[in-house]
Amino acid sequence: MGRSYGGILGLLAFLTVLARGCVRGGGAEPTLFAAWLGLLAFTPLGCIVGWVAERTVEESIRSKLAAELAAREAKDSATPGKTKP
Repeated sequence: MGRSYGGILGLLAFLTVLARGCVRGGGAEPTLFAAWLGLLAFTPLGCIVGWVAERTVEESIRSKLAAELAAREAKDSATPGKTKP
């Protein structure tokens, strides 16, 4: 997920700087250089954001699963006469 976010955010920064250069009428070389710098700056940032998002989702799923298993275990132990397989 982190690499995907990095690629998306880097490409978005690149295209944004290119669009800004076209709107403002900048030269081709300075615009492309600034877009390249934006790509290099925002790709690692996107990787970090994607990694944090992935860890957050995984931790949320783990905690919900653990709570559900604990609730099921408590329900099974509270039911009299039921044997575990």
